[in-house]
Formats: sequence, structure tokens, C-alpha cells
Amino acid sequence: QADFSYQLVSGTVLFDASASSGASQFFWHFGDGGTGTGINSTHTYANAGTYWVELIAINACGDSAYFADSVNVCGAPWVDWTYTVVASGASGMTIDFNGSNAQNTSSFLWDFGDGNTNTTSLSPRHVYTVPSFNYLVSLTVYNTCGEAYERAFKLSQIGLEELGTKQLSLYPNPNKGRFTIESTEKALIRISDVQGRSVYAARFDEHMEIDLGAIAPGIYFVQIQGADGVETMKMWVE
Repeated sequence: QADFSYQLVSGTVLFDASASSGASQFFWHFGDGGTGTGINSTHTYANAGTYWVELIAINACGDSAYFADSVNVCGAPWVDWTYTVVASGASGMTIDFNGSNAQNTSSFLWDFGDGNTNTTSLSPRHVYTVPSFNYLVSLTVYNTCGEAYERAFKLSQIGLEELGTKQLSLYPNPNKGRFTIESTEKALIRISDVQGRSVYAARFDEHMEIDLGAIAPGIYFVQIQGADGVETMKMWVE
């Protein structure tokens, strides 16, 4: 008697014919042109899809039994995500998340790190009541086989990268409104919020310690204009 079970691991399938009885040899046809032997066999499919797998079991006398079943092979789930701060201030922080590059995904779960989740959109908009870059945000995607892939980051781990490094450096970032700016030359500095409203402007010579006082937490853009052009950096005030 021939029989088999299988276990899916992304595009690889682990076949097990130990449910067969009275057989000493096993021959597999995996439905994509591939073949195998042995009571246990592993096969990797190049493409996701449904395959008709055949098992021939042979006993010591040369008698054979046949069993076949369809196997649904899922592509491995994958996703990366980004975000854009739409608005930030004392009244809250609005962020547009984007996980639209998800692959082999049949369902998903956003966890925004503040007790709220989303399962309806890969590119949701979320409003944080308390602005902070310390939220741990995760996006988990699942394929039709139930396999999962997760990408999780604190907001401070992405999105604060410098847009230019030739003239400008700023530290610490994040900060609480007190920070140091260094430049390779004399320049004009301007700091604005996400709505483009200026909160600070001055001329400085290569090094300046700035205290913005009781400025509201949120995202700010630090722009420096010198002889070599304009550079911009994101700054987070906690």
C-alpha cells in the first residue's frame, strides 16, 4: 500500500512515505518534471503553484502500489516598509505607512506599537496621540500556506537618516530641543516643522549649540545653505 504526507517550507516540500505498508522501494514524481527515491524525499519547486505528486511503492516481490495527491506550493512571503510623517506636534503625530511591496501575501497585520493594529490596508495612515519615535512598529505578512514574515523596527531606527552629509552634521538626534550643529563653512541655517513653518533661523560659523526651549515634540527639518548648495536633515525632538 502506498501513501504519503508532506510538510511545506516555503518553496521546499518534505515528503514522507512512512504511512505506506509492505514496501521496500519508493519512487517519486513531483509534478514539475523532478523525481526522487526513498521513503523520505525533499523537493524544491522553482515556482509557486499546485502540483500533482505521484508515489510508487514496491515490495520485495516486485509488486507495486500507486498513490497521488495534489500539493499546493506557496512562494515565501516577504515585505519591507517605510513611513512618512504627515504632521507632528503637541496634538499628535500622523504617519503614512507603506508596505505595498509585499510579495506572496494573502493576509497581513500591522502593529503600530501603541496598542493599535490594522489588517485592512498595506498602506495605512495612523495617528499617534503621543508623538514619539520610540514606538516599535511591525508588519507581518502571511502567504496562503500560513507561513509568516515579519519586519519590525522602532521608528527612530529608520527615517532619521541624513539627506546630506557634505556640509552638515547634527547631534544628538533624537534630542529634546538642545543639540549641536556643525558645518564645514559659514552658512545660513533654517529649522522648520513638517508643515514648512519656520521655528528657527540664523547665520553661524561652523559650530553652534542650539536650544529651542519648550518646542513641541515631533519631526523637524534642518536646512543649511552655503556656498556648496543646500542640504537638509530630519531631526526628531522627543
